[in-house]
Amino acid sequence: MLINNNKCILFLVVLCIFSENEKAFAEDDKILNENLSRKELIENSYSILLPNDYEIVVHDPQLDFVVYYINYNKITHGGIYFGNHPLEPEKYDNKVVTKKSIILGKVYEWDIYYFDKEYITEIIIDNTKNKGWDQKINLWIIGKSMEEVNNMLFYYSTLEKK
Repeated sequence: MLINNNKCILFLVVLCIFSENEKAFAEDDKILNENLSRKELIENSYSILLPNDYEIVVHDPQLDFVVYYINYNKITHGGIYFGNHPLEPEKYDNKVVTKKSIILGKVYEWDIYYFDKEYITEIIIDNTKNKGWDQKINLWIIGKSMEEVNNMLFYYSTLEKK
């Protein structure tokens, strides 16, 4: 009988801890949702979750490509190009780390470099849900810290096709 009581007490303790963790996660989600909003891209074909104080600036859309700059405090922290002929990413000698992220359901590797007091990285991926003129997606990040790079990697992971 003592063993069953101990198991019951252990179960109740675990249940209480789980319940408190769920409350904490729910509170974190609430804060996250209050500070982020979904921004529309390409005439509402795509969207991305960004902090409310970030802005997206469209650079002179053309018939065969469009570039979005992601700015915070009027400083560009990244961008997204949709088109067929992106410029190939530059390779530098001073690679800091390689990070993985999921974009549109696939895992990609980002080689992150430190150059001229900034962390920079970019990738080009195939756009499997394209309209013909937007077969490639080029995403890039410019950050003063690895925290900024990690934040942008998270935001890019929220990119979705509608």
